Amino acid sequence: MFVKAVITSLTLSIMSFAVQAEQTAFNRKVDGETVQLNYEWTDQFDKTHKMSLSFPKDSLNQKFNNNKNYSPQVAQRYVFLALQKAAMKINPKEASVKLNMVGQNIKVQVNSSSESHFRKWQEQMAVEQRAAFDAYLNEHYYTRYFAPLGQEAVKPDHIRFANESVEVLRPVAQALYDLVDKDSSSREYINLVLSWVQSIPYDTLENRLTSNGTGYSPPLKVISDNRGDCDSKSVLAAALLKSLVPGIDINMVFLNNHALLAANLPHREHEKKITIGSSEFLLLEPTGPALLIAGEVGQQSEQAISGGQYTLEAF
Repeated sequence: MFVKAVITSLTLSIMSFAVQAEQTAFNRKVDGETVQLNYEWTDQFDKTHKMSLSFPKDSLNQKFNNNKNYSPQVAQRYVFLALQKAAMKINPKEASVKLNMVGQNIKVQVNSSSESHFRKWQEQMAVEQRAAFDAYLNEHYYTRYFAPLGQEAVKPDHIRFANESVEVLRPVAQALYDLVDKDSSSREYINLVLSWVQSIPYDTLENRLTSNGTGYSPPLKVISDNRGDCDSKSVLAAALLKSLVPGIDINMVFLNNHALLAANLPHREHEKKITIGSSEFLLLEPTGPALLIAGEVGQQSEQAISGGQYTLEAF
């Protein structure tokens, strides 16, 4: 896939510090087999940037364009069929298995005249059930999710979406990189990425425990649609940073109604950090509309993290 990028930047007055991300222009043009996306935004230092990206029409979002919302009913049918196949392989001299759908749950009843065989096949069927469910989630880019308060649900596999988007986003990351001065530090590039993602209009985050993936957009869809919730924008930012910052370790930090990133970057004493293992990771807020540089987070994010109300997933 080819991606053509044209970038320019224009320095404006820095008399006043911008506090809200401002996307000053966006348009999407289809020219034959090419889609052109044009962005203009103001960063945290009141500097305006322009960037144009061109994608082949057929390839834009091609990798994830069949991504669908998670359906518990469809998932359980998949698991039920897998369990039927597993049950057929059991030696009838050892045990028999009866399967029943009870609402959205599968009841597995093992019968055997031998206690050891009963335990063996009861445990094996439980393993098969979990493996089939995980296989269904993996096939459809979903994963198990444990919320900060311990509830279990299913959500999009954000880590996989980011990791599999790194290569296709490399030209976008390069276009952003070309906007900074050649002698700039990685911190300046990171702040520019944050400002661009923050400037993309925000979609309200659906409840991860009940939404079944509704509202989530993969990185290229966020770019194309020019819209995304905090999960979607965090995944986009993570993929861009992994594209051009060698060796960076990034974690996605899930709060009850929000998401942000934590990266193993050099940090200053006053900057907001989170301890992961034995290391301190710098916090990054990609969502917007607040224009926050690396090491700055919103008050609610700071309070939730200070109170331990978060979960982590490593990219």
